[in-house]
Amino acid sequence: MTDSILLFPTEHVRNLRLQMMTRALLFPLLLVACVDAYGQSPSENASPEALQKLANEFWSWRAQYRPFTGDDVPRIERPGGIRDWSQAVIEKERADLAGFDARWKQLDVTGWPIPQQVDYRLIGSALARVRWELEVNPRWKRDPTFYIEQTLTPIVEALVVPGPYDAGRSREILTRIENIPAILQQGEVNLVNPPEPFASVAIKALENIRDHLSK
Repeated sequence: MTDSILLFPTEHVRNLRLQMMTRALLFPLLLVACVDAYGQSPSENASPEALQKLANEFWSWRAQYRPFTGDDVPRIERPGGIRDWSQAVIEKERADLAGFDARWKQLDVTGWPIPQQVDYRLIGSALARVRWELEVNPRWKRDPTFYIEQTLTPIVEALVVPGPYDAGRSREILTRIENIPAILQQGEVNLVNPPEPFASVAIKALENIRDHLSK
């Protein structure tokens, strides 16, 4: 009797085997769909390591695009080379930010240790800061002093680092100086009807600028 069941399975057994085969075939397809949709497998997307990977990529990107400022906030290490505030680069920043933000929102922090949940919130705050700079308070299209900061502040930051100055540091200083005309031209394109008080502050900031830089 047992042999006959194995050789000639009942309808119930045949259906059960068909269901198992169907699930085995569909599971890899569903897994690929999850990876395509989220860039990570479900298990990876729920782990603190996914947040660490996102944070590493974000801060490398942020160091490249973060605006220079003239305040006393501790500086971050930046890669060398020219800075670009053209419309094309600003649009790329927006797209990059949207990608980081989507990845951040997809992370499921349920059950994570509290320190990792705090890190998750801090990365969200850092993303919000970029959105503030690009969209909420877009100084790059309203405030002429923004372009003073993007041209003169990088030079000051490079000069106040204690010596000695090797060939690489000297070359970076020259690169930042030579970058000034392009940034100012981009500022002329980006600035759309800046408020008169902002323009007045920018003019005032440039008074005796040569003496200030010498000091």
